[in-house]
Amino acid sequence: MKITLVMMLKNEVQGVRKAIESVYSIIDDVVIGIDNSTTDNTLDEVRGALGSKNRSIHHFDFKDDFSAIRNFLIEKANHEWVLILDGHEYLDPQSLIFLKQLKKTNIGNIEIFDVNVMETKKGSTIFQQPRLFKKHIKYELAIHNVIAIMKNRTSLPQVNIIHDQPLERLLARKEQRKKMNIKGLKEKAESGDARSMYYLAGTYYEMGDFRNAKKWLLKYIPKSDFHHERYEARVQLSLIYLRDGTLDAAEKILLDCFKDDVVLNEHLILLGDIAYKREAYHQAVSFYRAASSFKLPDLFLILKEEAYTWLPWYKIAQCACMTNNVALLKESIRKGKQFAPDREDFFKMETILNKKLEGVKKKKGNLYVIASLPIFIEPYLLRFDKDYNIMFEARFNPDTAERADVIFCDWADYNAIAMSHSDVKAKKIIRLHAYEAYNGFLNKIDFNNVDKVIFVADHIKNHVIKNGDLKAEVISNGVDLGKFQIAKEKEFNNKIAWSGYICNKKGAVLLLTVAKSLPDYEFHVCGTFQEADVRILFETKKPDNLFLYPWQEDLNSFFADKTFILNTSPREGCPVSVLEGMACGLTPLVYNWIGSEKYLNLHSIWENIEELEVLLKSPRKFNDNRTIVKERYDFEDKLNSLENVIDSLIKELRLTELRLKESNHEVTV
Repeated sequence: MKITLVMMLKNEVQGVRKAIESVYSIIDDVVIGIDNSTTDNTLDEVRGALGSKNRSIHHFDFKDDFSAIRNFLIEKANHEWVLILDGHEYLDPQSLIFLKQLKKTNIGNIEIFDVNVMETKKGSTIFQQPRLFKKHIKYELAIHNVIAIMKNRTSLPQVNIIHDQPLERLLARKEQRKKMNIKGLKEKAESGDARSMYYLAGTYYEMGDFRNAKKWLLKYIPKSDFHHERYEARVQLSLIYLRDGTLDAAEKILLDCFKDDVVLNEHLILLGDIAYKREAYHQAVSFYRAASSFKLPDLFLILKEEAYTWLPWYKIAQCACMTNNVALLKESIRKGKQFAPDREDFFKMETILNKKLEGVKKKKGNLYVIASLPIFIEPYLLRFDKDYNIMFEARFNPDTAERADVIFCDWADYNAIAMSHSDVKAKKIIRLHAYEAYNGFLNKIDFNNVDKVIFVADHIKNHVIKNGDLKAEVISNGVDLGKFQIAKEKEFNNKIAWSGYICNKKGAVLLLTVAKSLPDYEFHVCGTFQEADVRILFETKKPDNLFLYPWQEDLNSFFADKTFILNTSPREGCPVSVLEGMACGLTPLVYNWIGSEKYLNLHSIWENIEELEVLLKSPRKFNDNRTIVKERYDFEDKLNSLENVIDSLIKELRLTELRLKESNHEVTV
C-alpha cells in the first residue's frame, strides 16, 4: 500500500508542520492545495516540514465548494491510496504505529477506511470520517466530508486523528457552514433525498444546533435504507434527547436500535446510562454487561474503541459502588484492567474496594435475579444487596446460574422456561404476575424443577393452580411509603389520574369511553403507548377533558393535585400504580376485574358509569387511602416476606450440601 497525503490549506501556519510531521513516515508523496486568499506563511511551513519528500503544490480560488477542490487534488495523487488531513489536525503516535503495520497487510477488497476524529481538550470522538481511501473515491455536495460510495467500507478504531483547531477558527468554520454547506444540503434534503437529510442533521449536530439536528434526524430515520447510518442517526438523536434531559424519549429511540441489523453496542451503553440516571443500578448493570460481550467491530459509530473494551466494566464498577456490591466491584475491576491495566479510574476503584472490604458484612449467599422487565423487582434489589451477593441479568445465563445459591426469576416468561429446565444446584423461585397467567408460557415451564412459585394475588394463584400441587405462596406487590406522600394543603377536586402503559390489556378503550361519559371531570393520563392503533385512536378520538402526559418518573408530584386514581384494566394481579396513587391520598376507582374485591374493597369498585359516578361523589379522606396501603401493601412487609422465602431455600441448600459432604466422608472412610 502506497499513500499520498492530500491537504487543502488556508492560513494554517500554526499547525501544518505538526500535521505533516505526524504522518511523514507513512506517506510516499504529498499533494497540497493552497487557497489564494491565504495571508500567512503556510506555504513556507509546508516546504520546511516536507524536506525532500516528493510533493506537488497547487493554488486555487475557493468558490464555496469543498468537494470540488478535494476531488481536484485527489486526481493529482500518484498512488492508489490517499490520506486526507487538515492543516490543524495530526495523527497520534499509536495510530502511526498501527498504520505502518497496515501498509504491510493484505486488506482484501476494502476501499475506504473511517477513522476517529477527536477533540484535544475533551478527548471525545466528534465523529467517524472516511480519511484513508482509494483515489477513485470522490466527494459530493459542497460539504467536504461526504463521499459518494458506501460499499467496501470499514473503520479503523485504532486510528485517531486529533482535531486541534483554535477556537476562533472553529467559530468561523461554523459560520461558514451556515452560509454554504447548510444551503446545499438543505435544498436536497427538502426535495426528499434521505442521504442529504442524514448529512444535514450531522452538520447541524456538529454546529451545536441540536433543534435542527433533531428535526432532520426524525425525518431521516423512517426513510433510511442504510442500517449502520440509521443506527448512528438513532444514537445521535438519543444523545440530543439526553442532552435535553428527556430520558423517556432517549430510551424509546435507543430501544428502536434493536431493529437495526448491526453488531454494535453503543445503544446498550446509553441505555445503561439512562438506567443509572434513574438509579436503577441493577438494570444498568444488565445493559453494561450485555455491551461488554460485543467484540470490537469493523465499523463503529458514535463511541470509541473503549466502548468495546474497558468502558462497560468501569461503568459496572460505578454501579457496584452505588449498590455496595463488593463481589461485583471486584469482578468489574479485574475484567476492566485486562483491557486498561494502567488506567487511573480502576486504581481509584481499587481504593474504594479496599475501604469496602474493611467493613464488609458476610452475606447469606449468592442471589441470581433475572427479570426481562425489572420495573417491579428493582426496588427490592437495592435492599437485597445488604444480605446477598446480587447477580442481575435480563436474560437467563447458565454460567451465572452455576454460581448462584438461589435463582429468583421475576415473570414466568422465557427466562423461567430456561431456568426451570437447567440442571444447577441452586434453588429456584418464580414470581408470577397476572400477565403470565393468561399466555402460553406456563405450559413450557417445568414446575417440578422449581422450588417456589410466588403469586402477587390470590385470584391469580387460583386461576393457575387448578390441578397439581405447586409449592406456592402469595406475596402481593408493595409500595415504599417513604417515596410517596400526601401533598401539603391537598384539596378535593374533579381531577382523575391514570398511570401506566396505555394499551388494550390496561383497558385503554374503556378509559376513553369513561372520559367521554364524564365531561365534568378531568382525566390526566401519563404513560407510554404500547400499540400503534391505540396511540392513533387516542390522537383522533381523545375528548377535550382527557390530558396526555409522557411517562412520569416522579409520580409523587404527578399525583399531588389529583383526587382520584382510575384503573380500567380487564384483568390485573396487584396493580402498583393504584397503590402508589393511594399512598399519595388518591381515592381508587377500580374496574371490577376478577379478584378486585379482595384487592381493595367494594367501596372502590365499579362496573358501569352509574356506579363510577357514585364513587366520584364520595371520595374517601386522603389519609384513609394511605392507611389501606400502609396496613396491607407496605414495602417493608413484602420485602421481609420475600427474604424469608429466599433464606429458607438457602438453608435447605446448605443442609443438602452438608449431608452430601457427610455422605462422601463416610464413603471415603
